[in-house]
Parts: sequence; C-alpha cells; structure tokens
Amino acid sequence: ERKFLNHVIISKPFCHLGPYCVGLATGYFFYKCKEIKLKPYHHIIGWGSAVSVTAAVVYGVLEWNKGNLPSTAVALAYAATHRTAWALGLSWITIICVAGYGGLDMNFL
Repeated sequence: ERKFLNHVIISKPFCHLGPYCVGLATGYFFYKCKEIKLKPYHHIIGWGSAVSVTAAVVYGVLEWNKGNLPSTAVALAYAATHRTAWALGLSWITIICVAGYGGLDMNFL
C-alpha cells in the first residue's frame, strides 16, 4: 500500500497541479498589479481566511493521527484539497508581505 501511495499520489504531477496553479496566479497577480493597496477589511478577511485554511490543513488530521480515521469521503476531500488550500494560505502571506503590509511577518521572513 505504501508503494501504491508513493507511486500514485506523491510522485505524479497531477496531484501538485493545484498548488502550481496557485503559484502561477500569485505571480501573475504581482506582474499585473504593480502597486497593491489594501483596505483594513481586506486584511481581516485575508488573514482570517489564511489562518483558518492553513490551520485546518495542519490540525484537521490531528484526530486521524490518534487513530480515529475519517470516512472515505472525508479522506478523499482532504486528499484532493489540502495541498491547494495550503498554497492559498501561503499565497496570502506572500501577497501581503510584497505589498508592504506584512508587519511582523516581514521582519521574521
């Protein structure tokens, strides 16, 4: 089963197409928008979404690691979306830092 998982999911490029497209879209956004101005509510929505999505990706499987396995549908939904969701969260952090609104993130990164 481990060889199958490695062969079908990890090594195939189509599993990584979502994050790749998110990266392309982020780069294209930077190419088209030379100056990025964000209103305070953009910050709240963006950070809230980014933190929620990335936390769900990381902590959503916490119970699974304890042995409480999900249904097949939930496992498939997670497997299909977690890479792209993580890339979207990182995309927001990238956009906000490049725009100059990173605050502590810019000092850290």
